[in-house]
Amino acid sequence: MDNEKADSQIQSPQASEQGGKADNQNIIVVGVGASAGGLEAFNELLKHLPATTGMMTQLDREIRELTEATESTRYRFLEAVLATCLTALEMARFELSVGNTALAKKELEAVEKGILPVERLLPETHQDHRPRLESKLRNLKEVFHALQLELKL
Repeated sequence: MDNEKADSQIQSPQASEQGGKADNQNIIVVGVGASAGGLEAFNELLKHLPATTGMMTQLDREIRELTEATESTRYRFLEAVLATCLTALEMARFELSVGNTALAKKELEAVEKGILPVERLLPETHQDHRPRLESKLRNLKEVFHALQLELKL
């Protein structure tokens, strides 16, 4: 669809005739759903919309809510990864205590892989959540390195 055709379909005649203000009896509702890459898609959509649609306030609010939901999900994900890594370290410590160094090493390898996404996503985490996650990661790494030394890895 070319841009001229898209513009004529997006801007209602009522909005054009009234200086960009649509009358309340002829409200056009457009729903846009998105998942991964949604923010980029919204930005692309906005490039092709006239400035007089009246939808920016709602869209801004939706983007803000999406950002807050994403932050909350990221925090819960990182908390879960750290908890899983801690459990794996406890298992490694147990395996080491019963002399099963092969399983202890596998647990440490799993923890090492689990730490990577935490380190990658931590800088993007909201400043209110970051200190708690950094503290947990620091504690996890201390136990991890102590077990590595014990296993002479």
